Amino acid sequence: MIEQPFPAQRIPHHASIGLLIFISCLTLASCALGINNNFQPPAIYYFDISFSDAAEKVRNQNTSLSVALPRAHPGFESRHIVYQRTAHRLEHYTQSEWVARPTEMLGPLLVRSLEQTGYFDSVIEAPSNMATDYRLETELIRLIQVFDNEHAYIHLVLRMHLLDMEKKKIVTSQLIDIKKPSPTLDAIGGVKATNAAIKEALLEINRYCAQTILEL
Repeated sequence: MIEQPFPAQRIPHHASIGLLIFISCLTLASCALGINNNFQPPAIYYFDISFSDAAEKVRNQNTSLSVALPRAHPGFESRHIVYQRTAHRLEHYTQSEWVARPTEMLGPLLVRSLEQTGYFDSVIEAPSNMATDYRLETELIRLIQVFDNEHAYIHLVLRMHLLDMEKKKIVTSQLIDIKKPSPTLDAIGGVKATNAAIKEALLEINRYCAQTILEL
């Protein structure tokens, strides 16, 4: 049997008025709650780094290294993709965001990048029960897409500390300050520039760690 629509039934006048009032209340409630039937979920981005390019092979020094989870300064500790159009004011995209907090993505990248240098016997992600010769600590000071007239660039600032765990002292501290142009004036342009900046920062951290330990 072919399914047929229900036959139309006459709705009493008082019932139709009540139905209209009910629908009106639902409409007002949805507006008050900010419900949008055309809502689109935000685009999700991540740090996409090629480690064949981010690693520089150096001679193994029979040392071990633990990498602490990077810390973020205020304003850069969330999944927001942050940008700046005017001085002293931070804004973020509403339809684009990171898949995780930048520090959460940066930590594993540091481990993998340092592993592929071949410099260390082992590189582990802290916290760990394993004792290591050195420990790397990093701070994310700034990661922001800056709009300057008709141009935009990513400004990445990291601070790194390399600690000698046996002597319990910092053997080197470096400030890494990188700017990379955004190919387009939007979120995806900022993401591409961020990946370029992160790759350069990884290379610099690799060099600082290797050179410092070699000179000790």
